[in-house]
Amino acid sequence: MKKNVFYFLKHYGDVAFEDFSFNEVDSLIMAQLSYLNFHDFAPSLSDNMTLSLSEIVCDDFVKYKICENTLDERLNRKLIDYIKTSKRYQDMKIGYVSDQFSARKDKQFFSLTFVFKNFIYIAFRGTDPTLIGWKEDCQMSFMDIVPAQEEAKKYVEIVSEILKPLPIIIGGHSKGGNLAYYAAVMADIKIHERIIQIYNHDGPGFKSEKFFESESFKNLESKMIKMIPDDPMVGILMHNGFNFRIIKCYKFSVLKHDLYNWQVNKDGNLRMVKQIAKRAELFNRVVNEWINSISEEDRKEFVDILFDLIGAKSSIGIFDIKKHPFIFIRMFHHNLKQLPEQKRKFLKETLFKYRLIEKRLKKEMV
Repeated sequence: MKKNVFYFLKHYGDVAFEDFSFNEVDSLIMAQLSYLNFHDFAPSLSDNMTLSLSEIVCDDFVKYKICENTLDERLNRKLIDYIKTSKRYQDMKIGYVSDQFSARKDKQFFSLTFVFKNFIYIAFRGTDPTLIGWKEDCQMSFMDIVPAQEEAKKYVEIVSEILKPLPIIIGGHSKGGNLAYYAAVMADIKIHERIIQIYNHDGPGFKSEKFFESESFKNLESKMIKMIPDDPMVGILMHNGFNFRIIKCYKFSVLKHDLYNWQVNKDGNLRMVKQIAKRAELFNRVVNEWINSISEEDRKEFVDILFDLIGAKSSIGIFDIKKHPFIFIRMFHHNLKQLPEQKRKFLKETLFKYRLIEKRLKKEMV
């Protein structure tokens, strides 16, 4: 058996929080649950109520639907089975779901709250399979505030008020980790005192270092825990502010971003290592230097062109491309042919700049 979240649930699933405090693996589990289709089955933010996981996932049909079209349906269903029978989470309630998507505004946002006896966990979903979600991620490189960050701040303030005075833990994976940091820092300062911990599981950084210079950030810095895999491709992008924990993972490269591949040690914590892989260090330096070599205006232009080419103007997503790859390829080539010569030249020059930086840094790091 892999020593991942299922190892944790097998060995610590019946251990109460009073005997083994909520930790980073619990946060990992909450972050993974945020990717499931709770918007169809759990109470929404406007309902102002919660249900247990057993009440929500009342039969196999619901379990199937709640995991349908998620990135790992089989393991997500297995996760539900473990949690439903776990004494550790027997008092956990789920609710306050907020699901917002707008192709026009380039917005993909999802959050829900897990209510425990003595605290709440606000979970922000990372990038979903829609191309709009991926485009919003890229916009973080040139926008001070993306729509999802704005929604995350509002969500924390609303839920904190509803569930006052319970202590708060905030967390998320990938973009959800970035949202957790942003929402906590930007929320009303009165909420800061109630925040116990903020977990950022391999979330990208911020456009500017100014985010980390604010008084609000400094007030919360000791409560922040950022984790990245040992061969990261997401969590090291842009400005990150301070050191993070490096987690030993199964698989390789981008697959290490998958929370099911994060290793757990015998003590029930995530297994840490001292440094990231050299290729990840190269990738980090290349991407960050490439981003910084392009003006904010050109970053926006590049992202807009790229996502127009791949059809990110609707709810089209990764699963659609997987089901109909040849239709997607034909569409891409058609869009490329229709692209004005000036934009095509700009796209090529920007990509070529990346190759030049990569070539130079490879030599420097030998």
